[in-house]
Amino acid sequence: MLTARLLRDGAPLTVHSVVEDDPDRLVRLRFSGPGAPTGEVVIPTRYGGTVPLRVLSLRGREVLLAEMDGNGGTGISQKIGVLVGVDDSGRLRVIGIENLEILDSTTCESEASLRGTVSEASAGQLRLSASFHRRRGECGFRWRGRPHRERWQEALSWDGRGILSAERPPRGAGPVRLATSAARTRVLALLAAPVTDLRRVRLERTGIYDLAAYQGR
Repeated sequence: MLTARLLRDGAPLTVHSVVEDDPDRLVRLRFSGPGAPTGEVVIPTRYGGTVPLRVLSLRGREVLLAEMDGNGGTGISQKIGVLVGVDDSGRLRVIGIENLEILDSTTCESEASLRGTVSEASAGQLRLSASFHRRRGECGFRWRGRPHRERWQEALSWDGRGILSAERPPRGAGPVRLATSAARTRVLALLAAPVTDLRRVRLERTGIYDLAAYQGR
C-alpha cells in the first residue's frame, strides 16, 4: 500500500493494490480514506503479479503512474505507463497512457529501443523525455534501412477536467516522435469518456504497440 493526495485540497488516500492471478491476471487499484472515489482501476497483466506504482505531483494534487505490460512476443517487449487521477468532479479515471520502454529484436537485421520517462515538471504539467535508437543487428548486411536516433522532451498537461493534453510536435519533428504523438491522440480518444477498466481499451488499434517499428530511411 501507499498513499497519494489524489483529491484537490483533500487528505491523502490509501492506495490498495489487489492482485488476482487466478483465474485472470489482474491488478485492481482501490482507494480508501476521506472522500475516496468509488470504483476501482483494473489493470490486466501479461504474467501476473504486482504492478509497480509511482506518485507524481500534478496541478495541486497527485496522480498515480502504474507500469503495465504492453506488446510482447518473440523478440519484443514493452512497458507502458498508465496515469490515474481523480478529476474535479471526484471521478476516478485513467487520464493518459504513455510508452515507457519498447525493445525490438524481432529479426537479426536490426534492433531498436524506445524509452520514455515521465516526471514532474511544473504545476499542471508532466514531462516526457524520450529516446529512440535503431541500430544494425548481427546480420545487418541484409538490412535495407539505416541507423536512426531521436531524442525529445514534451509537456503533458492536465487541468483536472478530463484527460491529458500534449503540445503538437514542432515542424521538422522526427518520424518516431510523430508516430508517438499520433498514437497518443488515438489513445486519449479512447479515454475521453471516463475509463477505469483497461481490459476494455483496444490499445492495439492506436499504434502505441508499434512505436519502435521505424526502420530508418
